[in-house]
Amino acid sequence: MKYYFTTIGRSGWATINSYYAVLKHEEYFPDKINVIAEEISQDKVKMVKNGLEILSDEFNVKNEINTEIVKISEIRSFGEELNSKIKEIKNLGHKVALDITSGRKILVGSILIKLEKDNVDYIFYLDISTIKKVNKPYEMIPSHIQVLRKLL
Repeated sequence: MKYYFTTIGRSGWATINSYYAVLKHEEYFPDKINVIAEEISQDKVKMVKNGLEILSDEFNVKNEINTEIVKISEIRSFGEELNSKIKEIKNLGHKVALDITSGRKILVGSILIKLEKDNVDYIFYLDISTIKKVNKPYEMIPSHIQVLRKLL
């Protein structure tokens, strides 16, 4: 089974576009997706979940999408809890990918600080060389300004 953990930050499109790049270029087709957002970003959760569902359907990927809202006051303990969960998943022999493209630094940092790299197969980051006019679908952004990076 393949798991995909992704974050939502200021841009819902960043989360959706990064997932598209992972499907298209890495052919990583997850069985379970966990979308993580802070309270400040919870207004984007529905749009992001719908976008991930549409992309999964387009790539004929059948998966379960779960969402989790993290309170800023619990961000530190959340990083520890998530890493325990990832370790359990990995110990069962499953693949784990983490996408940090869209998450705010405080959320991503809380996850990465406690992360044991042996428990994650991939860390993805969709690197876009500008912040102007990029809140739109992946295919509408010039390909020469975006690169999917595998950090692990």
